[in-house]
Amino acid sequence: MLGARRSPPSTAAAPAGGCEALFSRHGEACWSLARQLLGCEALASSVVHEVFVDAARRPTSTAPPTGVELLSGTHGRAVAVLRRLPRTDHQPLSVGPGMDLPEEQGRALLLSYWSGYTQQELAALTGVAVSVVRARMLAGMTVLTQARQDSTSVAPSARQTG
Repeated sequence: MLGARRSPPSTAAAPAGGCEALFSRHGEACWSLARQLLGCEALASSVVHEVFVDAARRPTSTAPPTGVELLSGTHGRAVAVLRRLPRTDHQPLSVGPGMDLPEEQGRALLLSYWSGYTQQELAALTGVAVSVVRARMLAGMTVLTQARQDSTSVAPSARQTG
C-alpha cells in the first residue's frame, strides 16, 4: 500500500474531453492527495479520474476549475471512498512538530479529515456526545488556524531592508 512510491498517472491517463492541460497542471497534486488518503494507487487513480471527468463536463461558459477546487473535489471523493471501506485502523496520525494540540482535538480532526469519519461516528467511537466532538474539532481548528497565522506572519524587523 504505502510502500514503494510510484509516480502518478501521466497526461495520457487524462480523461478525454479537453482537460489534458488541466490534468497536466493539477493531476499530480490531486493524485498524491488521493493516494495519501486512500493508501491505494488504484483507488487514487479512480478518484482522480472521476474528478477530472467532472471538470471536463463543466459547461464551457464557466471558468475552468482552479487547483483548489480540484483538490477539494479529490478530497471529497476520496473521503467518500474511505467511508465505504471497512475500517481497521483507528490510530490518529501525528499532527506535526510544534503543534500544541491536545490529543482529543487532534484525534477528532485527524480521524475526520484523513479517515473520513463523521461526527456521529467519532462520537460512537470515542464514547462522547456529538456536541463534544464538534467542540473538540472547533477548538482544534482554532489552534491550527492560529498556529498557521503565527507561522506565516513576518516579524517587523524582517520586513525592513537595509
